[in-house]
Amino acid sequence: MKLSDFEKKLSDLINAGKFEEAEAFFAEYIDELTREDQTQPFSAAVTFKGLDYEGNLLEGADLVGLVTKWARRIRNGKYKGMIAQHPNKLRILEEGDSWHQYPVILWDIIDIVSRVFPTYSLSAPSDLASNMALESEHVDKIHELDPDIFMLSMGGNDLLGDGRFVKLLKPYQSGSTATELLNELAFRSALISVMDSYRAMINSALAAKPTLVVLIHGYDNAQPRNNGKWLGKPLAKKGIPLEIGREIVELIVGRFNEALAEFASDFAGNVRYIDVRTSVGGNVSSWYDEIHPRNPGFKRVADKILRVLGRLGTRISIKGLSLHSAAAPFSGGPQPEAIIGNALYDRLKQQSVPHQINARAKLASGSHHLATALADLKVLEREMHLPDD
Repeated sequence: MKLSDFEKKLSDLINAGKFEEAEAFFAEYIDELTREDQTQPFSAAVTFKGLDYEGNLLEGADLVGLVTKWARRIRNGKYKGMIAQHPNKLRILEEGDSWHQYPVILWDIIDIVSRVFPTYSLSAPSDLASNMALESEHVDKIHELDPDIFMLSMGGNDLLGDGRFVKLLKPYQSGSTATELLNELAFRSALISVMDSYRAMINSALAAKPTLVVLIHGYDNAQPRNNGKWLGKPLAKKGIPLEIGREIVELIVGRFNEALAEFASDFAGNVRYIDVRTSVGGNVSSWYDEIHPRNPGFKRVADKILRVLGRLGTRISIKGLSLHSAAAPFSGGPQPEAIIGNALYDRLKQQSVPHQINARAKLASGSHHLATALADLKVLEREMHLPDD
């Protein structure tokens, strides 16, 4: 099939709202990219097959980019349909790397989250945190879409991509520990750069919408393999045994997660850090490659994120209550916890701040909206029980 015909048919299916058919048609023409052709560790080993590129010179990263473009179009078409059907569900804008966007081959975090919440996708495999911060694609989308949640996954390529990992390592000497083999100066410099990108991204997001809730997560402990392109080979180049190399990776991932947790604490409730370590598992068989979990591991990571999202309520409740401190005392009228249940009310109250309109009165008014919100929450509870495959 010619590339132009493929793109026209896929576009027609998306525009007609036939998303399952579009996904099936798309998947027919996707193949795995050889590891040698990957340019970043947090990229996706995907390419097209069976297409005539009509004289266009497309290979490697160009094809990954084209695959990503259409994967995003399918996702974002589904987003529009979902908000039309469920206007009270929390709306998510996401930006990230291949843990958020690994088209077709793997069932990544956003594939799972977007089954429950309307999720508009900006992520691209192999994207650097520094590029995301410089391009700031998310700012225009926050103004356009008015999301409730901004989800962010980045930093892996900046720490490990393009030969960066080997620069974080010292040559092995007998008896050396993981801590001694980590080049502290190089690692600290790389980590500061990544966290500067996080601060730039989130400052610009909150400037666009100060009440936005930002969810950030790190990675689980990746698993170096013998002769692995991203981790195994750099370790071997420095003469570091694989077992000690795994300890070094765990140290790097741990320090990165600690930095994210400390960073989130600076934002007084707007930024929520989710620790996904130990979700995938420490067995090499749990990993698709050195960097990416297999589908069950991705599901366990996504489930942690879904539990946080579930505690935030619905679009009505998150807009009816602000985000930083307890609401003023309520007087008169039915208690809102009697309407929507004590557990839900307690969760919402924890997210609230002083407001000109009394928060409990705001929540208690409008029984129609509350009934709709409660119905959406019941649907959400059912949807949180996702299949394993």
